[in-house]
Amino acid sequence: MTAYKFGTVFRYNNNDYIYLTEDGDQIYAAKILNLRESKMVNDTFLRRLKGNPNSPVLNGLIYSFVILETKELKDKVAHFLLTGKERLDNLLFTTLDITLSSKDLKELKDEITKERCAIIRLKELIKGIKI
Repeated sequence: MTAYKFGTVFRYNNNDYIYLTEDGDQIYAAKILNLRESKMVNDTFLRRLKGNPNSPVLNGLIYSFVILETKELKDKVAHFLLTGKERLDNLLFTTLDITLSSKDLKELKDEITKERCAIIRLKELIKGIKI
């Protein structure tokens, strides 16, 4: 078990993440994409949405993300595509001095509970968290 809480921002292997929760040995975290990657993901989503708003592709994990508004992370995307699929070793986490805004925390929880986020166990673990 870690001492992190929902929304803790940390660095691991030169990537930034937002800690969501954990279940035994499995740590769930959203990867924070850099600005270039963030723009690419959002632009692709908007193009697909404009082209076919009813496309089932839009409900996939590739488009499960939150655009962050916290000052230090402004316009970066917290992405859920690899959440629960990466092996994260919490002994190597470096906690960053960033406190997510309450809006970002709420949007993270809301995105996780949407149909698009297909990580069933994560939904179960998150539903009781108070923001």
